[in-house]
Amino acid sequence: MKKLSKSILILLIYSYQSKAVNQHFFDSLEAKLKTNISVSERVDALYNLSYQYGLINIKLAKKYWYECLALAKTSKNSHHVGMAFNALGNVYDSEGNYDSLLYWQQQALDLAKKSHNIQNIAIAYCNIGLCYKAKGEYEKSLECQLQYLKLKPNIKERNPRIYGFI
Repeated sequence: MKKLSKSILILLIYSYQSKAVNQHFFDSLEAKLKTNISVSERVDALYNLSYQYGLINIKLAKKYWYECLALAKTSKNSHHVGMAFNALGNVYDSEGNYDSLLYWQQQALDLAKKSHNIQNIAIAYCNIGLCYKAKGEYEKSLECQLQYLKLKPNIKERNPRIYGFI
């Protein structure tokens, strides 16, 4: 019983510290948005806020996503627009809305193909494969993950999520 109480206390302390760290992260990104930063830095901050809030506050995540997409479209930078599509996909993933997730990840893939961005094509295939896996469509998931693996030697960084879910 004493060990159980000690374990619960440790979990509560860790949970409180984790929440404080997350809040600091959110506050720092929100403060950054109030400064004079480049469009690229602003899109990155909005993307990160959308992604992180997508795990805990869907309404706020969508607010940051709309800002991210609007700014990305005005920048006419296909990488930024692809990030915005991916951000909304992440929000729908958190909701378990896999049809919408698939739609936005497909938009990111189409844009990456149009701009010949191999890294974003690979990441989109990975994300689409994970979506199909969540939907129970394993054959389609495998096809996408194999596309990702074919492109993997040509990209600088890997998407670590594939190794945990493939």
